[in-house]
Amino acid sequence: MTVTNTKAASPNLPVWANIGIYILLLIILAVFGDLLVFIIGFIGVTVAFASYYSGRVSEHELHDSDHTLH
Repeated sequence: MTVTNTKAASPNLPVWANIGIYILLLIILAVFGDLLVFIIGFIGVTVAFASYYSGRVSEHELHDSDHTLH
C-alpha cells in the first residue's frame, strides 16, 4: 500500500472558504450539542485548523526564499 501526499495532490481552498467552514462547524456544534460537546468540539476543530495552517508555507516565506537564492 502506498501513501500519497494529499496536500500536494489537492488544491488549496481560499482563506475565506476555510474561515467559513470553521465558523459553520462551530455553529453546528453550538446548535446540536450541549455545552460539554461544544467546548470539546471547539478545542478539537481549532487544533485541527491550527495544525493545518502551521504546516502550510505562506506566500511571504516563498518570496523571501526567492531573494536568498540570488
